[in-house]
Amino acid sequence: MNRLYIILFYLLIIVFCGVGNDAILPIPPRPAEIFKTKVILNPDFTGKKAIYDIVNSNVIDSLQHDTLYENCIIFQVDSCVANKLYVKPYWSFTGEYLNIIGWIEIDEHIVTYLNIYDERGIPIYEYPSFSSPFFLTRTNNMEVNVLNCNNIGWIYTSFTDDFGNKISGWISPIYQCPNVYTTCN
Repeated sequence: MNRLYIILFYLLIIVFCGVGNDAILPIPPRPAEIFKTKVILNPDFTGKKAIYDIVNSNVIDSLQHDTLYENCIIFQVDSCVANKLYVKPYWSFTGEYLNIIGWIEIDEHIVTYLNIYDERGIPIYEYPSFSSPFFLTRTNNMEVNVLNCNNIGWIYTSFTDDFGNKISGWISPIYQCPNVYTTCN
C-alpha cells in the first residue's frame, strides 16, 4: 500500500511540476480551432447553385437563397481543388447547416466581403502567407469574387481598386467577412 502512495506521489510531481524542458509541450490545436474558409453565394443571385457528389460528376442537389426570410447560403469550405470547393452549406440567418455536403464550382456567384477597418487599405499578398511580399490597396468595393482558395483560410481574388487599377492577389482570413448582414464594415 505504501508503494502505491509513493508511486502516486511521484506521478503527481511529474504531472504538476514536469520533468525537464520536455515536460512543457505545446497543445496541438483542436480541429474546431483551425480556420475554415467561408464564402457566400452572392445574395443578389436568384438562381440555383448545383452541388456535386464528386468533382465533375453527378449533381446531387441544388441550393437557392430563402428570399422570403432573407436567409442566404454560406459555404464552409473544407477543401479547395482547382476551381472546385468541397463545402458544407448553412443558412446565414440561423446558422443551421443544411443536410448536404459536396462540391461546387467557383464562379462569379461565389463571393466574400472585405473587412476594411484600416484606413491605409487592405494588404494583398503575392502568396497565401504573411511572410509573402504584399502591397496595400484601397477600395470601396466591399464584395469580391473568390477565384481560388487554400485550405487554411486564404482566398485569391481580383478586383478594381479606388484608383482604377486591376488588383489580383491573396487576402488573409483577417480581411475576409462572410457575413451578408453587416459586411464587417
